Amino acid sequence: MKYSIFSGFLFLFAISCKAQPALKTKEVFMYKNGFTYVHATGSVNTSNGQFKFPEKEIPNALFGAFWFESPGGIQFVLRQIDSTEKPIKSPALEDIFAANVGKKIKLTNYLSKESSVIEGTIYSVYPKSETEQEYNYNRSVAVIQTATGMMVLNQQMLLSIYHVEFENGSQLIPTKKMGEPKLVVQFKKQDKTQELGMVYLEHHESWSPAYRLVLESDKKAHLILSAEIRSGTLDIQNADLNLVVAAPNIYSAYMPSSLVGNVNWVPTPAGKYGYGDNRVSLANSSSESNDIAISDTKVEDYFIYKISNFNLQKNQTALVQIQEGEINTEQYFQSVLPEVNEYSAPYTDVYGELPKYDVFHMLKFKNNLKQPLTSAPVLIESKISGGGNLVMSQPILNTTVVGGDCYLNIAKSLDIPLTMKETEKSRISNAKIVENKTEVVQYDNITMESNMHMENQGEKEVVLKVSRMVFGNLLKCDVDWKITSTKPRYGSSNPGNMVEWEIKLKPGEKKDITYSYQYYLRVY
Repeated sequence: MKYSIFSGFLFLFAISCKAQPALKTKEVFMYKNGFTYVHATGSVNTSNGQFKFPEKEIPNALFGAFWFESPGGIQFVLRQIDSTEKPIKSPALEDIFAANVGKKIKLTNYLSKESSVIEGTIYSVYPKSETEQEYNYNRSVAVIQTATGMMVLNQQMLLSIYHVEFENGSQLIPTKKMGEPKLVVQFKKQDKTQELGMVYLEHHESWSPAYRLVLESDKKAHLILSAEIRSGTLDIQNADLNLVVAAPNIYSAYMPSSLVGNVNWVPTPAGKYGYGDNRVSLANSSSESNDIAISDTKVEDYFIYKISNFNLQKNQTALVQIQEGEINTEQYFQSVLPEVNEYSAPYTDVYGELPKYDVFHMLKFKNNLKQPLTSAPVLIESKISGGGNLVMSQPILNTTVVGGDCYLNIAKSLDIPLTMKETEKSRISNAKIVENKTEVVQYDNITMESNMHMENQGEKEVVLKVSRMVFGNLLKCDVDWKITSTKPRYGSSNPGNMVEWEIKLKPGEKKDITYSYQYYLRVY
């Protein structure tokens, strides 16, 4: 088995120069609703029993689901902001001047028709007031000591400078003090090297299942399950990846942990019911890895597909085939007729045209694989003569236990028209009167006769299954039918019955089925 990796961003780094994280991801559990549980471990070097996580290694952990562990115990974990000097990205000219006071400089501007040049030494820089307007063109910025004297540059003059040159290229990169968040782990022991474990829940990664079902004949099919695995901010290197066929009941882990950012916890229904989102990069390039080993297991209420030694970088997507097998299938056609109840008067011969009822091409199979089937879209294909496959449909495959039956709606059929004519044969007015505290309800007793007409305009023999829910008494039918008594509706004057027919139709064959039933119709 192979899997393909798709990445939206490609970065090239020398492997030898890439800093290794303090903790290595050991195990990852991905849930279908976008939540991911991560377990990372490693040996860390401490100073006075402390270890500080660099900013880039602080995970996007969620509230109430961020924990640390160590064999020797941990006293506390705190978040602090360290002040550090960092280069200014896209610095302004005044920032460059401030970092290079005393340096020789050459400035070229376009204030005159011909470019003018200012040469000298940066003597001083005026700091900008925090309350000053951003575009104060008269504000003095820097003083340049030239051969003829001191020259003051204001904001407007800076806007005209298009070339800056330092003598011998000796300019310094401007920096500023910036706050850098760090996590400080205080161990109970003072050992210089200690084992540290970290577990947390996040929602920047997710997996989505999808099935492919290829019909090899009317009774055989090949079923494949693939998983689309998306990594947002997590680097997975030789870790055990567990794809969980379930969505956990998440109450409050819908926002970042306070150790990750300064947040105030306010519970909302979104967290209670486990809503998640997938902030990931879409695929636009691919690569392949070697064969991978996949196993499955059941833990408590969850079924898990486990992929050992899995690798996936940040902002990458992998497509992994995790389940495959042959299944026995049954194809038939199905139509569900309108329900009969005390509020319905099913007359169909008023307008001179009989209504046509939808007939659907159905596929049924028993899950004879070793694993349950998870709810996911399934692409149904059929082999065609001359080679190749024809896409027939993409319905939703519902969760199916091992040994359970699965039903798929392939498509609406155009080859099997089905019509039905209903005629009232008799009526007894006010056959039943029901009185209650608020009203008096009158019922007529009606006997109906229905005639179904069906035709197979296709090239193969088919099985048509027709069903109808009738709240009333079924009387007779000119063919075999199956009647299943159901629980009547609350307050109904009619019993509940589900009636089913199974009809075989040869190519070009037409059939008529006549049946009758009796029920109470509410007329007030």
